[in-house]
Amino acid sequence: MNAMNDLLTKMSSLQWSSTSVGFVVGVSSVTMTHHSRSRVCSRTNTSDTRKSTIRLLSSKVNQTTISKETTPISRIPSELISAIQEPAARSILENIHYISVDMNGTDLLTSYVDLSSSNTDPNLPPLIFLPGFDSSVLEFRRLAPLLQKTCKHRIILLDLIGLGFTERKLMKGVLDYGPNGKRLHIMNFIDALFEKNKDQKVILCGGSLGGSSAIDFTLENPDRVSKLILIDAQGFIDGNGSRFLFSPLDKLGAMVLKSVWLRNIANKIAYFDKKKYATLDAMNIGRLHCFCEFWEECTLEFIKSGGYKLSKYISQIDVPTLLLWGQQDEILSINYLDQFEKELCHLKENNQLEAHRIEKCGHVPHLEQSQYTADAILNFLTSQ
Repeated sequence: MNAMNDLLTKMSSLQWSSTSVGFVVGVSSVTMTHHSRSRVCSRTNTSDTRKSTIRLLSSKVNQTTISKETTPISRIPSELISAIQEPAARSILENIHYISVDMNGTDLLTSYVDLSSSNTDPNLPPLIFLPGFDSSVLEFRRLAPLLQKTCKHRIILLDLIGLGFTERKLMKGVLDYGPNGKRLHIMNFIDALFEKNKDQKVILCGGSLGGSSAIDFTLENPDRVSKLILIDAQGFIDGNGSRFLFSPLDKLGAMVLKSVWLRNIANKIAYFDKKKYATLDAMNIGRLHCFCEFWEECTLEFIKSGGYKLSKYISQIDVPTLLLWGQQDEILSINYLDQFEKELCHLKENNQLEAHRIEKCGHVPHLEQSQYTADAILNFLTSQ
C-alpha cells in the first residue's frame, strides 16, 4: 500500500492524473493550474430491467419535458445499476432528476437530487452539495438523508458539468469542462432551478475537489453565497499544468482511472475503517458514473484544462465557513485544516469560522462519520 501511495504521489507531481488520490465514490483532489484571479463487480439477483431498478423523475423546465429514457443515466448498462446493493445509494439513484441548463447557448441535461421535505423553509437559502473529482451525487448518499430529517434548508445534490450523471457533450469551444465551465454551471443551474429569483443566494458544501469548486464559486460570486462548508477540501496543492498529458498516454490514463484495481486501492485509502467501509459495493457505487457516454473524453478535458489553483486566494473567503476534516485522512493530511484556519483567521476573529477534527475518520467524513458530519452542519446552519 505504501508503494502504491508513493506511485500515486509521483503521478500527482507529474500532473498525469493530477490527483492526491481518493477515488472511492470518486472522491479525489485534482490539482492543476488555474487562470489568475483579478481578485486579491458484485451482483445480486435483482431484475436487470432499468425501470424496475431506477425510477428517474421527469423534470419540466421552461415548458420542456425531459424523458427519463433520454437521460445519460438511462444508457448505463442495467446490470451495473442492479449490482448496487446499499439501500442509501439505490434511494439516491431512484430520486435523480434532470434539468436543462443553458451553457453558452447549449442545453445541458444536469442531474441533481432535491431532498425538500415538510421541514423546508422556502425563505432560507438552499444547501447545495458538490461532489469531488470524478464523483457523483452518490457521494452524499448517507449524509443527505440525515440532514433531511430536521434541516429547514432545501437540500440539493448537484453533478457539475463533466461529473456524475450529468450529460456530457463533445463541443470544444462551447462547453468548458474546466473550472470556468464548472463555475458557470453552478450559476446557471441556480438560475434555472430558481427562475423566479435570479438573485437566489445559496449555501455551498463541497468535499475534496468539490470543495475547490465551492471555494472558486464563492470567490468569484460572493454576493450569491451566504455560507460555505468544506469537507476535507482541496485548496492548497497547486499543480503545473498538463505538459505530460498527450495522446495516447491521455486515453491510457483515463482507462487507468476507470480500472477496478486502481479504484479498489483508492477505495481503501479513502477510509479509516477500511474493513467496514472499503467494500466491493462501495467501489461499484463510486465507479458507476464512469459508464456514462463520453466519460473518458470529458474527464480528460478537465485534466487538460489546467484545473484549480486556489492557494493564494483562500484568505479572500469572506463568508461564514465550516471546516470538517477526517483526523486520519491519508489523501489530504489534517495539516491542511491548520492551513485553512491560518488563512481564514479573519473569519475566526469574527466568530464566523468553525473547524472540526473528526476522529476515526479518513478522507470522506460524509460517508464514514455521516452522523457527526450531519450534526456539525446542522449546528453551523443554526448558530451562524
